Amino acid sequence: MLRLYEVLKTKMVPLLGVFLLFVLLVLPMTNDYLNDMQTPDPMFSYGREDIIKIADDLGEEGRSHYIYSRIFMDILWPVVYACTSYMLLSIAFKGTRMMGVIVLPFVGMLLDFLENITMMHQMYAYPNLNSTMINIGSIFTSMKWIVLASIGVFIVTGIVFSLYGYINRVK
Repeated sequence: MLRLYEVLKTKMVPLLGVFLLFVLLVLPMTNDYLNDMQTPDPMFSYGREDIIKIADDLGEEGRSHYIYSRIFMDILWPVVYACTSYMLLSIAFKGTRMMGVIVLPFVGMLLDFLENITMMHQMYAYPNLNSTMINIGSIFTSMKWIVLASIGVFIVTGIVFSLYGYINRVK
């Protein structure tokens, strides 16, 4: 993991630029294309009825776009946020006992990939939905959001403690 840190360390500014590009441009454009229709991605959990409603609302063309946008967006976006979060956590917790939290972004990325695979499969299979796959996808989604929220808390906490330590060293 430290080797990855050394590779990404020189890429931190461009990585933050790509992260901001996704947040400010790419993600909103994807939502615009789907006409701001509900998709499973931002939900904490969902069931069969939710997926039926989403699939019906999207229609055949919307489901097709959803599948193809997941292939592009949900491969690149998780890699971008995982690398960015990894770097921020590495910087915030370097040399501390909390260094183990740096693996969380990659756990979140894996859960995001698993969620996307199950949802792409269900959108493709519609109307022949598999309740077990939907439930498994919902579990991956819930776990992803818990991990991502934890990462956010760790980043903020790490930055606050790093700034506190810096201020105390300067005094």
